Amino acid sequence: MEGKVKKRFLSMAWLSILLATLFSGISFAGTWVKTGSLWRYRVGKHFYRNQWAEIDGEWYYFKPTGSMAKQEWVEQQGSWYYLLPNGTMAKNQWIEDYYLLGDGSMAKNQEVDGKYLGEDGKRDQAQEQAMAEAARQTKIQEAKNKGYTVIQGRVEIWTYYNWIKARNYGEMYYRSFDNRFNKKFGILDFVKPERVWMEYAAGDPSEYVTLEGANFEPDSSSVMDYMANYHGKTVYVVFEKTFSSPSDVSVPAEKKYLCRGTPVYVIE
Repeated sequence: MEGKVKKRFLSMAWLSILLATLFSGISFAGTWVKTGSLWRYRVGKHFYRNQWAEIDGEWYYFKPTGSMAKQEWVEQQGSWYYLLPNGTMAKNQWIEDYYLLGDGSMAKNQEVDGKYLGEDGKRDQAQEQAMAEAARQTKIQEAKNKGYTVIQGRVEIWTYYNWIKARNYGEMYYRSFDNRFNKKFGILDFVKPERVWMEYAAGDPSEYVTLEGANFEPDSSSVMDYMANYHGKTVYVVFEKTFSSPSDVSVPAEKKYLCRGTPVYVIE
């Protein structure tokens, strides 16, 4: 019995040593040696070769020739790692379209900083677009489930500042920000509903508000009146391609694109 316990203890001790040695690398005090533009690391009479090594808290990889790897990828047991120009292993950072995790391994099949990384670790913009569209469709369905009419179209950003109308109606309106910044947007896809659903930039569903009776005419004080409560906050307004017939000459120019009476829901 005593022999079995001793063997089990020795096995656990060896396992602990193996787990503590990441990548089968080693960490001993040594000396850096430069030969031309190449760096090698010597411990005693020998140089590190074909192995990982932790030196002063940083991980390095030494090639079979003994030279330190730099600005290149190294594969280890199915995972990829990148060595920076100074030879240290990259962690928690982007290298072009790839991301290195906290342990240095290349991220795969996951989202990082809003970007999706595919099976090969490279950013997959097609998948990002698919995910964004899926999220958009989910939000549209939420609106329908609440009984709202979803008006599909472009989205522009409105903030409460000064609004003025452009010279030619039907072309564009300008948003003036402290009389020093102007932004224009077309109104051919514009909707000025009587009731508008809005959300703050934070996107918290509990902050949705309904503005009753707002006609959103840029040359009217109504915009100021209704947006005054949200001074300094960004809100989103829906645009669509449907509008009142501009051929009716009896309708004032600024009202030809007016759409009344339909609750709309911010879809993105």
